[in-house]
Amino acid sequence: MKIEKILITGSRGFVGKNLKNLLSAKEGISVLEYHRDNTEDELKKKVNEADCIVHLAGVNRPIDEEEFDKVNFGLTDRIICILKELRKDIPIIFSSSTQVTNNNPYGKSKLKAEVALQSMEDVQENNIYILRLPGIFGHGCKPNYNSVVATFCNNIQENLAIEIHDPDKVLYLLYIQDLINHIDILIRDLPDFENPITLGPVHEISLEDLARSLKEFKHYDSLNKPVKLETPLRLALYDTYQSYIK
Repeated sequence: MKIEKILITGSRGFVGKNLKNLLSAKEGISVLEYHRDNTEDELKKKVNEADCIVHLAGVNRPIDEEEFDKVNFGLTDRIICILKELRKDIPIIFSSSTQVTNNNPYGKSKLKAEVALQSMEDVQENNIYILRLPGIFGHGCKPNYNSVVATFCNNIQENLAIEIHDPDKVLYLLYIQDLINHIDILIRDLPDFENPITLGPVHEISLEDLARSLKEFKHYDSLNKPVKLETPLRLALYDTYQSYIK
């Protein structure tokens, strides 16, 4: 199946913006965008045009917990209903979370969306890819929201305090460039995968070591000395840290 028009839901979000920039630069690819300001009719029109959907839209820190189910499952269910109404089978790449194994409203809403998509896969011809993602970090991630890497990078750069309640807590992280490159490969190749899919490399680092590394970057930069970037994680963290320099 030739993919020419790709619909990205959540195109204004952190992952959506990075993916849009990558795909828009490719010849023969048109990116369609869906975000919270679009209407129901616009969603249906864009689904009808698309050859593939990368479903990134979702909430993870709403004011009201009911928003988890309304958005994370509700929008997924609406897309499924539109596809059935249009009698259209196209590949869907869905950004889920490793938190589906946790007993919290966010994880439950993502798992509910996964189940709905997998039920759809039983009756459609094209593949569905469910990506269970850990914490994502990199350029353009909003600080003081839901990414400790973004918050630490911003606050250390701005000489603001950072809070570490559990220094030994281990973070599991995926670099944004690795994620969008994986999605690009999925769109081009449409391989057969068994869901859910865990992408890598997933990096492990404690909160204490993360803070120490970022402070080290700032110290060496202030001295105009080269920073040791001996691992892929160090390289990705330094690249991310540099992006928060005002």
